[in-house]
Amino acid sequence: MRRLPYLYILAVFILSFGMSFIPGLDATRFDPLLAGQPQAPSLHHPFGTDDLGRDVLVRSISGAKISLLVGIVSVVLSTVLGVSVGLLCGYFEGVTDAIIMRLVDVLMALPTLFLILIIQSLWKPSIWNVVIVIGLTSWMGTTRLVRAEVLSVKQRLFIISAKARGISTSRLVFKHMLPHTLSPVIVSATLGVGSAILTESVLSFLGLGVQPPYASWGNMLERSVPLMNEAPWMSIVPGVLITLTVLSLNVLSDHARAALNKKERVVS
Repeated sequence: MRRLPYLYILAVFILSFGMSFIPGLDATRFDPLLAGQPQAPSLHHPFGTDDLGRDVLVRSISGAKISLLVGIVSVVLSTVLGVSVGLLCGYFEGVTDAIIMRLVDVLMALPTLFLILIIQSLWKPSIWNVVIVIGLTSWMGTTRLVRAEVLSVKQRLFIISAKARGISTSRLVFKHMLPHTLSPVIVSATLGVGSAILTESVLSFLGLGVQPPYASWGNMLERSVPLMNEAPWMSIVPGVLITLTVLSLNVLSDHARAALNKKERVVS
């Protein structure tokens, strides 16, 4: 049971990113003979078809690729930004730290989804706009984590000794302080991928994310709303995939936290 989340995420990765190497799988292709009447799951279409005759299984796999791409890239962007700002605040403290952290407090007080909706409504909806918007609105928590770790590490004897030896600031920060901040950052980033996938799904459901004919779990749900009674599989499949993916990522985050804490206890 412990391995199930790993196996699930691995399977999603392999299927979604390996789809482009399988001939004949096109998420945008529709069958005019089946258009207008969704087909129930069958041997030919295991997850059924939507109202345009497109295979729900193929679109779900394509949607997984987009969701993972948005989740991973946006978290990388927010993590790099958050770690950089956190290192800056934690090391220099003083006025720089006070100004930046007050800005962080203000941004964290704003409703994130509402802020994303405003920004996204001003831009032309696209995958990369979604990535940038999520990345630029989710770095504040990482900044606070890294800042707290740096403030703690600065008081340790090996940092004081390194300063006394005249080690340069860049080497002190990136070689001696940064490695000690990675444990909470890794856990936060794993959780962040799941959160970004949910945010992308919400944006696509509202028409502000990935645009048709490209498949996204969010816009698949949006497409299924008028047909929930007639074709429930159109909403059940992407809904279950979102739930399983986010749940698996949360479990992986718990495992990563436990493993990193155990490693730190052994090292200490």
